[in-house]
Amino acid sequence: MSGEHAAVPKLGAEPRGSYLYNTWYVAGWADGLGEAAQQRTFLEQPVALFRDEQGVAQAVSGRCPHRFAPLGHGQVVEGTLMCPYHGLRFDGAGRCVHNPHPGGQLPDALLRVYPLVERHALLWIWMGDAAAADQALIPDFSWLSDPRWEAVRGATLAEGPQDFYGMVQWHAPAVLYFDFRAGEPGTPREDCTLLPSLHAFTPETPDTTHYFWATARDYKLGDAEFSAAMRAALEFAFEQEDMPLIRDSHRLMRGQDFWNLRPLILGGDGGGVRARRMLQRLMEREKQQATTSQ
Repeated sequence: MSGEHAAVPKLGAEPRGSYLYNTWYVAGWADGLGEAAQQRTFLEQPVALFRDEQGVAQAVSGRCPHRFAPLGHGQVVEGTLMCPYHGLRFDGAGRCVHNPHPGGQLPDALLRVYPLVERHALLWIWMGDAAAADQALIPDFSWLSDPRWEAVRGATLAEGPQDFYGMVQWHAPAVLYFDFRAGEPGTPREDCTLLPSLHAFTPETPDTTHYFWATARDYKLGDAEFSAAMRAALEFAFEQEDMPLIRDSHRLMRGQDFWNLRPLILGGDGGGVRARRMLQRLMEREKQQATTSQ
């Protein structure tokens, strides 16, 4: 196996964290998934992303059932995903379609398939019950692919869970639309300049989170220098200011539950507190429904 791939995070036999599964998470930027496969971890589950012969994005379990190699580190061959270890190939339906070994008999193995939708320049993945995956529930971020707007964007892997506060639309568990507006003092809100912004967080493990962001403008379109400056300012704010504090705060929590630490609640914490409590109720309801259906 090539050493050029990032190491897979250490995972336990059972998930250590608590997650909401029956919802849409951002798996990546759509144009970031090209001819090469990608190995990702979402909600402590290994996932392999690749495009089939028709260019349709697919998501399957990222662990080969033969010797448990990371399938996303393999190559895409004729629209199928080839294991980097012993060469078995799997299609987007999770079926083994090629065995290069003597006899060539196809093993009776079926990878888990995750619903994956390409929309609004993003890849959206559903980590829960595939039968419940309703594409109508994908949040509307159509401005990301609207030529009237030009967006600067990015993605990173941050240590620690993420919290944001402000005037936002929150799509549980962790996709937010920020309605940023700016203007001279006294300017009515509707006359201020709008800078629509996406912030999407997809847990990797209890200690790490995939973070996808974008901020768009409808002026200075095509101005590469302005875009570069805008991107640099946004990257600096998160990577140099916010991320180190979030990382160190998470480490100082020592793996304890947020509420068990009895945090001080200030006046500006209302939105975040309500979101945490609502998310906890959603996860408890999901667990109850899973228990009832068994």
